Amino acid sequence: MYEIRPRSQFPERTILFITHDLNEAMRLGGRLAMMRDGEIEQVGTAEQILNGPKNNYVASFIADVDRSRVLTAANIMVSPAAVAGPGTGPQGAHKLLSDGQLSWLVCAQSASPSNRRGTLCVPRAG
Repeated sequence: MYEIRPRSQFPERTILFITHDLNEAMRLGGRLAMMRDGEIEQVGTAEQILNGPKNNYVASFIADVDRSRVLTAANIMVSPAAVAGPGTGPQGAHKLLSDGQLSWLVCAQSASPSNRRGTLCVPRAG
């Protein structure tokens, strides 16, 4: 069995690693090429391929990939459209929601970068 060394040990080299273990490829590879019958079907990062398979072949091929070992919360996070600061208050938060026609915003409890905590503010239905 061969040992795969971290890419940081060889930053100036491209390493081509061929495997049929898709979970392993997703964990190790920076960019992947999905092939069928010697033809490339899709090239991209693990995240790109998992979140946007190019065709039905790729979609069926990745169906059993353990996404929890590949994707992280950072892959699906979105930046808030608005943030209500510590001094905003309920009326100010409501105005941000109304003016921006938003369904949610982050209400910051602290302005300190070392203590960034927030609460998700969602308007009441009705």
